[in-house]
Amino acid sequence: MPDIYIPAGPADLIDQMVVVQTLAANAPDATSRTLYSQRLSQMETLAAELLPPHAHRSTAGVTAARTDLLQLEADMRDCEARSDFGVSFIALTRAYLAARATLLERKRAFDAAVGPALSPNCDTVGKRDRHA
Repeated sequence: MPDIYIPAGPADLIDQMVVVQTLAANAPDATSRTLYSQRLSQMETLAAELLPPHAHRSTAGVTAARTDLLQLEADMRDCEARSDFGVSFIALTRAYLAARATLLERKRAFDAAVGPALSPNCDTVGKRDRHA
C-alpha cells in the first residue's frame, strides 16, 4: 500500500494513535489486530521522527480526552442496541458533545505547546523525501 501524506498537526497524530491503539485492542480477529498494530507502529515511528523530544510528556490530555470520547461512543452504541433513547441516552449525548469540545481544546493546547509537526524540508508533497 502506498503512503498517503496529509497535513496534520502533532495533536492529530497523537489522537489517531489513540484511536488505532483502541481499534487494535478491540479487534475481532488476529488479522485485524495485526493490521492495526502495524499501523500503530508506523505512527509511533513517525511521531518519534517528527515530534520534538519533549512532546511525549504532554500527550496525556489528548489521550485522556480521546479515550473518554471513545468510551462515550461505546456507551451510546449500547443504548442504541437496547433501543434505550431515554434520559440516559440524552445524558450520554450531552456528555459526548462536551467531550468533543474538550478534545478539540486539548488538541489546540498540545499543538501550541509542541509546535508544528512537519520539518522545514518536508512541508509540501513536492519537497517530501519519499523514503519508506
